[in-house]
Amino acid sequence: LFNKTLAGYCDRNMWLDIVICAAIWGIAFFIWSGYAVPNTYFSPKPLPPTYDVFPFSDARRTDLSAFSFLTGEMGLNQRIPVQPLYALFIAGLHLMAGTQYQAIINLQVAVLALLPVFLYLLGRKMHSRTSGIFIAILMILKETNTLSNASLLTTSNSKLYLTELPTALILSGLLFVTIDMFKNRAAPAWKWVLAGGLAGL
Repeated sequence: LFNKTLAGYCDRNMWLDIVICAAIWGIAFFIWSGYAVPNTYFSPKPLPPTYDVFPFSDARRTDLSAFSFLTGEMGLNQRIPVQPLYALFIAGLHLMAGTQYQAIINLQVAVLALLPVFLYLLGRKMHSRTSGIFIAILMILKETNTLSNASLLTTSNSKLYLTELPTALILSGLLFVTIDMFKNRAAPAWKWVLAGGLAGL
C-alpha cells in the first residue's frame, strides 16, 4: 500500500512539473514573441523595396554560413563556418520558414523559450520548485528587459542571429545533467555520454 501511494505521489509530482514547464515555456514565448524585431546594429530597420530585416555584421556572417549549408557553397569553397552548430541550426530554420526574417526569429524564440524551463528544472533539482519558478521568472524578465531596450543598447537578444542565448540554453542543460549525476552516484552510462555531448556542443 505504501509503495503504491508513493508511486502515485511521484506520478502526480511529475505531472505537476510537466504543467509548470509548459506554463513557463508558454509565458516566455508569448511575451518574447510579442516584441517586434528591434532596430539594432545587427538588425537594421527595414528599407525599400522589400521592407524586410536583413542581418548585419556577425549576424549576417552567421546567416551566410547557414545559406552556404543549404546551397552547397561551403563544400565547393572548402569554407568552414566560424560557428558551425549555430549556423546549422539557422539553416534548419530556413528550411522550415523560408527566408522571411520574422518567421525564422519566431521559430528561434520558440526554441530559446526553453531556457527558463531548463533554469526551472535546475532550480528544482538544486533546491525546490519555488526556487525554480523564481529563477525562471527572473530569466523571462531579464530577456523582456533586453528586448525593451534593444534599440538603445548594442546587446545580444533572442531576436538576433547571435550565439549567446543558444549557448546559455546548452550550458543550462549541461548543468542540469551534471548536477543530477552528482546527486545520484549510480548514474547510468547514458547520462555521462549526454553530459559529454552537451559539453562538446
